Amino acid sequence: MMAHSLASQSNLRLQRQLFITLVVQTCIPLFASYLPTVISWYAPIFGIDIGWWNTNVSTVALAAFPCIDPLAVIILIPNYRNAILRKRNASAALVSTLNQADQNMGVVLSRC
Repeated sequence: MMAHSLASQSNLRLQRQLFITLVVQTCIPLFASYLPTVISWYAPIFGIDIGWWNTNVSTVALAAFPCIDPLAVIILIPNYRNAILRKRNASAALVSTLNQADQNMGVVLSRC
């Protein structure tokens, strides 16, 4: 009975994380694609001058959407986030180890 309860809690936590991620992924296109495009299309109809908006904000928002969307998944799902952080920490540890090996090699070579 206890294992079933733990599995259910784990399943609920995973489902909640996925739901929040899907909500965020639903909002990202709204703000990064649809809203800037609608403003760019309909502002001239209402006589609003949006020259800087249309050329800068709208274009950057549309171009940034493919980059922002997967970042939401990586940031909001802990397994992905931890994998990225571990990989970054592992690469930093590898660089530190390689630097130490280079220093040790220099000491060995200087003795020869």
